[in-house]
Amino acid sequence: MCTAGVTQLAATVNWSMAQDQNVAMGSPLSTANLFPIYGAVGSSSTAPTSGDTQLGAETARVVVSEATSSGGVIILMFFYGTTGVGWTITEAGVFVSSGASVAGSGANTGLLLDHATFTAVTKTTAQTATLGLTFDF
Repeated sequence: MCTAGVTQLAATVNWSMAQDQNVAMGSPLSTANLFPIYGAVGSSSTAPTSGDTQLGAETARVVVSEATSSGGVIILMFFYGTTGVGWTITEAGVFVSSGASVAGSGANTGLLLDHATFTAVTKTTAQTATLGLTFDF
């Protein structure tokens, strides 16, 4: 279990765009309206800022494996399976689709909602990893 050392919500305009999209579709704070949602990890230790649009050095990205929302709280879980190459990660971020910003499986795609850095975590080729995030509005 890793707790983020430094976290920064992306620019207010990113959250506004995502919330507007939810409202327009008739379901405020519903994760379903933000799909696809991707969790990305990377190796940069540069402190996040509210102007960030991507991770510093994205290493891997997966689509959300579990998403729930209730009473102003959104919980997202991302599962990273075994890989051909081990990682040492120091950052993570959440990407969604909104308007012209379409999140995909490729690095640096979509609208960055949250960016966090933390003490290095190493994942070997035989290990799996789970990234969990909770947004409380």
